[in-house]
Amino acid sequence: MRSYHRAMQTVADDLAIKWEKNPDVDVHGDMTAATLEIIGRAGFSTPMGLLGDHEAAPEGTDEFVAALSRVLAWASESTNDLPIVGPLRAAFAAPGIRRDVNYVRGFVDSIIERRQKDGSAQNNDLLGLMLTTRDPETGQLLPVDNVRDQVLTFLAAGHETTAALLEVALYHLATDPRIGDLIVAEELSGNRVLDYDEVVRLRRIRALINECLRLYPPAPGFFRIARSDQELGGYLVPAGRAVFVLSLAAQRDPAAWGSDAGEFRADRFLNTRLTASSPEFFAPWGTGPRSCIGRQFAIHETTLLIGSVLSQFRLTVNKPFELRLRERATLRPEPFRIVATPRGRA
Repeated sequence: MRSYHRAMQTVADDLAIKWEKNPDVDVHGDMTAATLEIIGRAGFSTPMGLLGDHEAAPEGTDEFVAALSRVLAWASESTNDLPIVGPLRAAFAAPGIRRDVNYVRGFVDSIIERRQKDGSAQNNDLLGLMLTTRDPETGQLLPVDNVRDQVLTFLAAGHETTAALLEVALYHLATDPRIGDLIVAEELSGNRVLDYDEVVRLRRIRALINECLRLYPPAPGFFRIARSDQELGGYLVPAGRAVFVLSLAAQRDPAAWGSDAGEFRADRFLNTRLTASSPEFFAPWGTGPRSCIGRQFAIHETTLLIGSVLSQFRLTVNKPFELRLRERATLRPEPFRIVATPRGRA
């Protein structure tokens, strides 16, 4: 995380410059841009051109983002298709989806090819490590198509989930500016640039993030398969049967979280450390060996972006509105706008 911090900070700086110029913020668009930029700059030393210097971006970045968005939407919608309607819809969509899939693969292939040709490029970022690190047992490098798939996973899943989390956080900060005011007063003290150690110490922002994840987990649940016959809540679950754990419901259960389980209250996570044995269910990152591999990356970038934004802007909305979620590749808010007023003018 220390090695990624500087790249993440450059994205936070570019986002602040944009908001200084235009305080009417398109949250969905800006969080998509910021999270893709962080993955591109920190993981692959490749600016995406969505914030800051557009000339340094690979050719076709805008088309890549649009194609990736369509693929994610199609993948999510197809899981809910009806038996007859689904195949028909897939048949009509297939040519377009194939073009989009091929485009995003080709875009990533071009990033990898440039890195392979550039002998002066650094190899201590994620892409460099994947291309140059040999298996300790076989001595072999990762196949290039495997590297491409890993890069795509980071770009697609990594940006979508973190953008969803950031959007929920910004909604609550803008609809109740007192939350941000308290964080600034207690933890930020007007710091415009946060170093790595300062980000790690931002307890109130971490509590805010956890409360967002509790009420609105971007991945609303996960599957588990019974290894043997089990009784679960009075139901028999045969061996081999899959069970879906709906975190979205379990993390709002009043029996575990109290009568205010449905309310947003970030301070419930202050001075609280939840473990597997805690009565409160909290598993927004999944659990076990298949839990989110990018957890620490996402937590650090989210904490840094929120801290950087709050230290410079007071967030508000023009008029109150309810947060509406939609299921795409993740559970993500419908697009909305906020107002970012520089704190010296608030």
